[in-house]
Order: sequence, then structure tokens, then C-alpha cells
Amino acid sequence: MQYTYLLIHGSWHDGRAWNDVAKILRNQGLDVHTPPIAGHGPHADYRASHADCVDSIVEYVRQHNLKNLVVLGHSFGGTIVQRLAEIESSRIKRLIFHNAFVLRDGESLYDMYPPIFHEIWEKITIDNKIMLPFEIFRELFIGDVELEKAKEVYDNFWSPCCAASHYDKVPLKTFESLSIPRSIIYASTDNALPVGEYGWHPKFSNRLNIYRFTELPGSHEVLFSNPQKLTECIIHASRP
Repeated sequence: MQYTYLLIHGSWHDGRAWNDVAKILRNQGLDVHTPPIAGHGPHADYRASHADCVDSIVEYVRQHNLKNLVVLGHSFGGTIVQRLAEIESSRIKRLIFHNAFVLRDGESLYDMYPPIFHEIWEKITIDNKIMLPFEIFRELFIGDVELEKAKEVYDNFWSPCCAASHYDKVPLKTFESLSIPRSIIYASTDNALPVGEYGWHPKFSNRLNIYRFTELPGSHEVLFSNPQKLTECIIHASRP
């Protein structure tokens, strides 16, 4: 059986963030989809709710009749993967969480942030959208590339996202009971969340109970800094 790969981007990204990874996967003859999430991207409607974000991906999956899916969520995209799994579980063969949030019923991303982030997020939430300043992006998200590369990524691939994607409480009534296999891909030098109590691993990974674990060095934006290695991890994480 050949899988279809559905790559779900994170906050401040759109589907173009996966360009390098998707190209490598497609060169191996794989079917890859990288849809934009509602409320994300330079020309999005930032009034979108978290439910609207989910609906946009559910609609994409149904319109394209995607089956035998390996669904990967990066960062905020993990919450979309969780809801998609609840709604379209019969289409999905494996879930992959790449430095991603894994929520419990009724939680929001904002609830998962360390207290020091709350003050920052409230300051940068304006007119239904959030835009992360370059200084924070550089220090916390992409410290594994030279400054010129960081600026290139920020200028060309970084844009506002709908604020509701961070603040809305997410209903997840059935996710924990699903039997779909899960994998973790952990970029170990990711500083977008501080290592420890609030970090990606093991806090969020352990919420999956049983999972396959794959690790690589790299920042939160390893999809830009080392797409080849990330692609290798995706293949490893998705094998039967």
C-alpha cells in the first residue's frame, strides 16, 4: 500500500512552508498534499476560528477524496491533526506530530504556553490576528541557520495568523480513544517552547501514550533549515 501524505503547517505559515520537504517526497514518487489552513497566509481572513481552520482541512480532504493518509502536523498543526482524526478517522493510517501541540479536550494553545509568553502574545494580538516579530522568530524559532537565511524565511514565508487558532478552546471528545498509530518527530534544539515543563517532548508526546519516536537535531523551522533530514524522518515515522 502506498500512502498519501498530508502535511499540515503551523502558525504564521501556509502550505508553501512545506515546499522543500514536499519536493523531496514527490521525487520519491509519493503523493503529497500541503493545503493552507483557513486564517493563515498573507491574504487570509483573520476572523477565522479554530473550527474554521479545521473545516478548511476537512473540506480539502473530502474534495480530493484522500485516503490511506499519513497526516503530519507541525506545531499548531498538531491540533488540526487531532480534530481531523476525530472526524475522518477511516481515511487515516498514521498520525505524525512534529514538534506539535497535543491538546486535551477543552484546552487551547494559549493554555499550553509558559506564563512569560502570555504577556507577549497579548501585545502582538491585534485586529483578530497575531504576527510574531522577527526578533522572537530569530531567537526562538530558527537559531540553526545564518542570519541571512533567517531573514529570507521570515520575509518570504512568515505571515500573520488568525488569533482564534491560539485562543479558542478545542473540543476533543474522542481523540484519546482512537486506535490510529501515532509517531513523534522531535527536532531536539527547538526553542520555540522552553525545554522542560512546557517543552514539546516529553510533555506533548507522552499525551499520545504509545507512539513511535524519531529525533533529529534542528530548530522549530527544521523544515527550512534541513528539509532532507526531516524528510528522512517522515519516511521512517510513517513506515508500517
